[in-house]
Amino acid sequence: MSANGTLFSTTELDFEAGHKSFYLLVGVRDSGGLEASTVLQVTIVNINDEIPHFTSPRREYSIPEEVRPGTIVANITAEDPDDEGLPGHLLYSITTTSSYLVIDQLTGTIQVAHRLDRDAGELRKNPIISLEVLVRDRPSGGQENCIQITFTVEDINDNPATCRKLTFRPSLDCVFSLFIVIRGISPYRMGSAQSVCALELDLGPTASGLILSQSQHRHLY
Repeated sequence: MSANGTLFSTTELDFEAGHKSFYLLVGVRDSGGLEASTVLQVTIVNINDEIPHFTSPRREYSIPEEVRPGTIVANITAEDPDDEGLPGHLLYSITTTSSYLVIDQLTGTIQVAHRLDRDAGELRKNPIISLEVLVRDRPSGGQENCIQITFTVEDINDNPATCRKLTFRPSLDCVFSLFIVIRGISPYRMGSAQSVCALELDLGPTASGLILSQSQHRHLY
């Protein structure tokens, strides 16, 4: 405090750091030596100066294809230091374009919006969905923060194998051998015309169980 009674701070006052109020004993003396004193209470008013921070630890998620729309696949949470541990009024949104997933702006839960088909369309080419989630502490202005999260759509075995014939016709002046093993049946060494068919629509580990079928007109050597 200055000699003319002006009160000023000597350091930065941070409400979130615990500087919420102060009690000061202020004294005054006149030229004749008479004194008086009083206690002042200085209250620090909280302002919206802190950035919300995310509290959900996960940044990568895996979800199976064909889960029903409306299924919750992630729960994004955040806190605002300006709220002093009280329930805040944070708003969540997805800033990247996504037709597959949506977020609840009040709770931060991410849900499936449309069918996830790993075996068709853009998910067949790239099964990873990348999102940027934004959280803000008021509808306009204020403080905000964002994170990147990814979802990997996993394939399930939901498509039956289909058959497409491939016919091999060896020429007379060459030796042609084709060996096929079908569930423990002994291999054939075949000439003449031979057809084999197998086409699996599922991708990844679920496509490892193909059973080959054959139709043949052969000569056994």
